[in-house]
Amino acid sequence: MLNKIGPVISGIIGAPTNWNVVQKGLKKFDGKKCANAVATLAITSICLKDGVGCWMYVHQSLNNDKIPEKRRKFVAALDLTNGGLMIATQILAFFGMKKLNEKLLYTCFSKTFDKTGQAFKLLAGKVHVFQKLDHLKKTTDVKELRVHHSELQKFCLESIGNITNLAAATILAKRIVVPFIATPLASKVEKHMNKDGDLSAQNSNNTQQYPSMKGSQPEVEQTKEGQALDIVSEADASSNLIERYKQSHNA
Repeated sequence: MLNKIGPVISGIIGAPTNWNVVQKGLKKFDGKKCANAVATLAITSICLKDGVGCWMYVHQSLNNDKIPEKRRKFVAALDLTNGGLMIATQILAFFGMKKLNEKLLYTCFSKTFDKTGQAFKLLAGKVHVFQKLDHLKKTTDVKELRVHHSELQKFCLESIGNITNLAAATILAKRIVVPFIATPLASKVEKHMNKDGDLSAQNSNNTQQYPSMKGSQPEVEQTKEGQALDIVSEADASSNLIERYKQSHNA
């Protein structure tokens, strides 16, 4: 059974690799550019995933009945800010880390790679010593050793770069930098999402500073004899008003 399922699954998975669009894209990346292609695809897939997730979170927050209606836009603004910052900071960290990878390589592997070429001279001397110990008639030429050394340096630089670039994007930028600045910016994003926010806030402040006088003080009604009749509030100004007027008049 497994012998029959295996070829079917491999055919389904491998079918897209035969598409003309995929083949054209693969031709642009030869063996020397394979590492860059892998790193670029990795950061692109991460950013696309975060972009789709950001849209889904914002849509869910705006239409979530479990969140109070007054807080929905702030939660959506926080999700939008968080998603946008994650994408932006990851891209900046990914490409910014490329400029530091060469320095990192020279620092961590100073005995193998350096700018002055002193490390290469020591390695070439050791290679010649080992070749003489093996009783080789002809030692490797220095130019050939330099070519192999350059290829090794490029391979190590690309390997370190793939690790540090993605680590800087997914760990440093996404998990450390973004949480510190996402919440403060969310309030500003909320103001843009809520166009009537300032007007409603102003009306609310005016209501608090200048409350309505209606019902706050007792109303006074003068009778024919000049006696004042206090009405405490609108709630009391109902059918009892007539009875109170009759009592005051008869008195």
